[in-house]
Amino acid sequence: MQDEIFIKKCLQIAKKGKNKVAPNPLVGALIVREGKIISEGYHHKCGDNHAEVEAIKNASKNDLIGSTLYCNLEPCNHQGKTPPCTKTIIESGIKKVIIGQKDPNPLVFGKGIAQLKKNGISVKCGVLEPQCNFLNRHFIESTIAKKPYIHLKLAASLDGKIALANGQSKWITNEAARRYSRKKRENFQSILVGINTILSDNPNLGISKNSKNDPIRIIFDPHFKIPINSQVFRDNKFIIVTLKKHITIIKQKQILQKKGQILKMQDFNLKKILKKIFNLGINSILVEGGARTANEFLTHNLVNEIDYYISPIFLGEKGINAFNLPQISTIKKAKYLKQVKIKHFGDNILISGLL
Repeated sequence: MQDEIFIKKCLQIAKKGKNKVAPNPLVGALIVREGKIISEGYHHKCGDNHAEVEAIKNASKNDLIGSTLYCNLEPCNHQGKTPPCTKTIIESGIKKVIIGQKDPNPLVFGKGIAQLKKNGISVKCGVLEPQCNFLNRHFIESTIAKKPYIHLKLAASLDGKIALANGQSKWITNEAARRYSRKKRENFQSILVGINTILSDNPNLGISKNSKNDPIRIIFDPHFKIPINSQVFRDNKFIIVTLKKHITIIKQKQILQKKGQILKMQDFNLKKILKKIFNLGINSILVEGGARTANEFLTHNLVNEIDYYISPIFLGEKGINAFNLPQISTIKKAKYLKQVKIKHFGDNILISGLL
């Protein structure tokens, strides 16, 4: 029970690095002696000390001798942007390490634990593993699948429409739901929409008007239609994905002057696009639409998680459908959400879960 309490504390501390550590994982660490926390640390940002090293630095040498280290992810044992954490732990005098889960990175997986044991340190792994896994699901998915974690967000009416026939969608959901949705953007490295969303709404796609931590904006724009005065060009944190054959030299020059990026594709193959985005160091994408973009991700089984907001409004039969998925022959073949959660915002409902 005590181990679970301390790992839960590690998870809480780890969240302090949210929106700063990617593509690295969120990690928190504690040094415990005689049942009391004597030091803590977390991974602040990519390139900085790892959580275990931070916690060790924040404790006195005498207190470290014979103490226990808690961390939600297996300590690394390889040289990256920082030295191996196992070396620092071994040299510190710590005698026991309690870990939430193994690191899925092949450079680490089980090797950090083996290195600690080899040097006489007692190791226990798997404490609150599901919770640890969920916290770092972006990192884990991208590490294993070599693609960004895809989180799809849709807002629809009771009759399953995301907009009127003319594309108007402001606002289907209420202010409380929209505020919550904008706040969730800070959990992702990037946010993705299709060009129709840009043309109809000219969205900001930020967390708030004054935020300096807005995600990178990714725009799917195969025919290179994006207006040069779009709000997504307010700084250099944007990526335009387009077809090479539709690029015009003048607009390309205007966009590149804003210091963002243009991904030029021969064809609009989603898996190829995601691989290119992953190779840019992006491990999480919040897909906010529109309908065609959302359905492409769902049809190709690329979605890991969904937020589906429902508002008590009817938009009529000619409205734009939230989903236009291929026909399913049997109920057994239907897509089911797992770990479903339901949240209320007045008369609006959010249904979320994993695919």
